[in-house]
This record gives sequence, structure tokens and C-alpha cells, in this order.
Amino acid sequence: MIEVKDIYYSAGLLEGEGCFRLSHGSPEISINMTDFEPIYNLKQIMSPLSTIRLHRNKSLVTINNKDVWHLAICGQLAIEWMMTLYPLMCPRRQEKLYMFGKIKLISKLIVYL
Repeated sequence: MIEVKDIYYSAGLLEGEGCFRLSHGSPEISINMTDFEPIYNLKQIMSPLSTIRLHRNKSLVTINNKDVWHLAICGQLAIEWMMTLYPLMCPRRQEKLYMFGKIKLISKLIVYL
């Protein structure tokens, strides 16, 4: 069971380091960091079965040549988390997350028409 502190942890980490976007037409929450532990903790909270990837791509390697860890959560699970985190985000993020809520409603209408 997810605890309130875990939701706040997720919101704080994603507010500062996360990305909310459409990827190949599917809502996605992603994060890139050079520290493994915060991404691992986020994975355990949001989607324990997700995979954390290690990027050794030159474009994602930092100035200090640190490896970059990447976690992405997509589709329905991403939408559910976006709506859960919505009240904890800054107005700019809320505006972006609100758009994904509309996409969810629109897609349901299309399915049932």
C-alpha cells in the first residue's frame, strides 16, 4: 500500500527533475538522474515492475562523465499518477497535467462512441 509520504516524495522528485509528456501518443512520466537511489525509490513507489535503464549515450552523460539513470512510466498508469500528483504540483505543472486529464476523458468518449 502506498503511504502519503511516498506520494509527497514522488511529487517533490518529479516537480524538480521529472518530465510529463506524450511519447508516441501515450502519456508518459519520465525522469533522468545521475543518482540511482532516488530513481529506484520512485520506481518502487510508482511502478515496481518498471525497468530502470542506464544511459551511456554521450548526449546524456554529464560533464563529470557520470552515468545517467532513466525511468519512464507510460499509459494508463502514468495518467493515474498525474492525477494523483496534480494537487501537489506548481501551477505550471498543474496546467500540463490538466491537459492529460482532458486527453483521458476524450479517449474514453472516443472508445464508447
